[in-house]
Order: sequence, then C-alpha cells, then structure tokens
Amino acid sequence: MTKSIDLLVASGKPGHRKPSAGPANADQALNAMQSVFSEIDARTDALMRQAGVPIDLKGVFMGEHAWKSDDAAWFKNHTERSHRLRPLLEGEVEAMPVPIPTNEIPPNHCAEILVRQVAPGQRIRKLFCRNTEIDIPDQEEIIHAIFDTVFSAAGGSIIDLREIIERARHYTNSRAQPLN
Repeated sequence: MTKSIDLLVASGKPGHRKPSAGPANADQALNAMQSVFSEIDARTDALMRQAGVPIDLKGVFMGEHAWKSDDAAWFKNHTERSHRLRPLLEGEVEAMPVPIPTNEIPPNHCAEILVRQVAPGQRIRKLFCRNTEIDIPDQEEIIHAIFDTVFSAAGGSIIDLREIIERARHYTNSRAQPLN
C-alpha cells in the first residue's frame, strides 16, 4: 500500500449486517476492506487529476483534524480563493506522511503549508519551507503560482522568484480575460 489513510470508513450499505469475525469470514472481510481501499484510491486519484497535481498522494485524511476544520472555515470565508499559505497547525507535523526534517531548515526559513481547494471538502496540502525575509502577499495569483511552482519543482529545490512573478502575472491576466 502506497498511501496512508487515517480513517477507514465503514464498508457496506447502511443497515447491512457486518460479518462476524473469524477464519470462516476472512475472505468476505478482506474483500470488503479491499473495496474500501479501492474506492478511496479512485477518489484520491480523481482529486489529484482534477487538481492538476502530478504526484502520488502520500496521505489521505478522512477523519476530523484541526487543520481540516481551519482550512474549511477559511475557504468558506474566502469563496473567491482556491489557494492558501498558512502556518502549520496543531497536530499537523505529526500527521505529515513524510517527517519534517526540522534540523535541515535553513536560518531565516520556516515550514508552512500550501493548500489548494479543489472543491469544498477536497483539498491538497504541501509542506513549503519559506524564506521569512521575503514578504509573500496574501493574493490568490501569488499563492497559486507558489503552489504550482512547488509542486513542479524537484524535492528540496529552491524556487526562483522570477518564475513565481511570471506565473502570477499569467494567472492575473487569465482571470482578467472574459470567457467566450
């Protein structure tokens, strides 16, 4: 299994009697679990395609978490936005699919989270080690540009400020163009 999942949803239809545990029902239980994992994989793969993110998802969080609630509230209050840059929230470091190498964060940098909301309740997060000496305006086109650049960069790469500016200008111009 390549994805960690924090919560297994109940399988079967509402009111469906679950098989009793034991060797005689192991195949049925295993098939039910495999069905749940297949459904989760299909949903997350569709989300990744819809989000335009060309990587394999490392963690699927279906349970309640502080960062999920915070992001949901933020996007509800900022309906014009699809991207957000924010600090790490309580419990988020421990839940990261890949440990954060805090001893490797350079001076004048901090770990933050980039978030893309694909649809309400469907968001993708990415750890971002940012230089705190560079002011990052909280504007959709800029955070969108950083998100896309970070996802397209090789792991550990330093992103080029000129690339961010170029992408942000492109996104600004795209939003200004009327659709035919």
